Amino acid sequence: ETAIGTGGNPEPKRFTFQAPPSAFEALAAAGVDVVTMANNHAGDFGRDGIRQALDAAVVARSASPPLAVVGIGQDADDAFAPAMVEIAGATVAVLGASAADDDPTADPTGHLAATDSQPGTADAVDPTLLVRAVEQARAEADVIVVYLHWGIQGQSCPSHAQTELARATAEAGADVVLGSHAHRLQGAGMLGDTFVAYGLGNFAWYT
Repeated sequence: ETAIGTGGNPEPKRFTFQAPPSAFEALAAAGVDVVTMANNHAGDFGRDGIRQALDAAVVARSASPPLAVVGIGQDADDAFAPAMVEIAGATVAVLGASAADDDPTADPTGHLAATDSQPGTADAVDPTLLVRAVEQARAEADVIVVYLHWGIQGQSCPSHAQTELARATAEAGADVVLGSHAHRLQGAGMLGDTFVAYGLGNFAWYT
């Protein structure tokens, strides 16, 4: 949950986070296959910071071991494109999107969400593009995992918006829906044939 890059101008926010591109190397070395950057801090250093992250993602994807980065892209289609990973003979599609309570589109300019012509994050406040991406992935993948940055910080129960988005994503064909952003463990269970974990909490946190 950070911008990836070095330097630049931080956005006028209370908290701005930035990690160097070597963070991707560390994640890959630890055995992580896919990381999502669809969150409300990916754009902490503006559109230029997004471009730095995209450049670092290209390097990470071709490194050894490789790391796939989802939830961010040169445009909206790119931001919603899944990573395809082969696991035990099964093709697993992993998508990332953000619908956090302080998501980029909460700003009237919507300036950090990817558009048809601008780089940014995969924004699922309006679920249309996410639903379409899941439906398209269904044609190629055996298992679809959707990682969502959503909900209300500090809340231990999912919001109505979370449950509605979980249902829309499940109906589109997702097999697993996982969430973060609240910094609390939230409920988990089956929604029809889809496993949903609304909030995974944090390994370490200051409260």
